[in-house]
Amino acid sequence: TLTLTLTLTLTLTLTLTLTLTLTLLKVGWIFGHPPREEGFHFASPEVFMAAEQQLEAAGGIGDTPFVTIKVTCNAEGLASVEGFQVSKQCMEMVAEGALEIGENPGDCAVNETFTAIVEGKEAKEVNNNFFLINVAISQYEADDMVYSFPVANREELGTTQGQPDLRAQIESAGKQGWSLVDRLADFHLLLFLCNTLDLDTDIPRLVESIKDRSVPLDDGFKILLNCLAGIE
Repeated sequence: TLTLTLTLTLTLTLTLTLTLTLTLLKVGWIFGHPPREEGFHFASPEVFMAAEQQLEAAGGIGDTPFVTIKVTCNAEGLASVEGFQVSKQCMEMVAEGALEIGENPGDCAVNETFTAIVEGKEAKEVNNNFFLINVAISQYEADDMVYSFPVANREELGTTQGQPDLRAQIESAGKQGWSLVDRLADFHLLLFLCNTLDLDTDIPRLVESIKDRSVPLDDGFKILLNCLAGIE
C-alpha cells in the first residue's frame, strides 16, 4: 500500500509539473461507478467533489468550463459516458457550508444552521439531481498534440510504456509529413520522459519547441533522446 501511494503521489506530481509547463488548465475530472438504480446519477461525495473543483477553477462562485464526466455501464453492459456540472446554487451552498454528506447517498444533507426550501417546503435533505446540469459531449481533436503513445496507468489492461514505444515514436518522424517535434508533442510520451529527463531544464526545453514550432530542438537534445530510445 505504501509503494502504491508513493507511486501515485510521484505520478501526480509529474503530471501537475508537466501540465504547468505546457500551460494547460485543469478543466474536468472523471469518475466511474458500477450500474446504479435508474435516476441515481451522483452520490453526495461526488456532488461535493464536483462543486469544490468548480469553485477552485472559477476562483469562487462563477462561470467555469470545468466539467465532471461520469462513466458507467448500462444493464446490457454497454458503456455510458455523460457530462455534468453542478449549479452555481450548489457551489454557493457548498462554499458556505450549507450542505453536508448525509446518510442517504442520493441526497445532500442540509446543515442544521441553514434552512433549505424545496418546492415551497423546508427540507432537511436535497436530492442530488436538483444540483446537476447536463453538459453535452462533442468530439474534439487538438491540432498541436498527437495521441499515439501508450497511455499511462493501463498495465492491468495489458498496455505498458517502454523504450520500444519511445523508439517507435521517434522513428516515425520524417514520415507522413511528421517532424520529430510533432511526434514528441504527445502528453503521455512527455509524461513518460518526465521519469528520466530533468524537470527543471530538459522538459522546459522540449516543451518550448512543442509550443512554438519555430524554436528548433538542438542536436544535443536529439542525441539524448536517441540514447533513451536505444537508437544508435
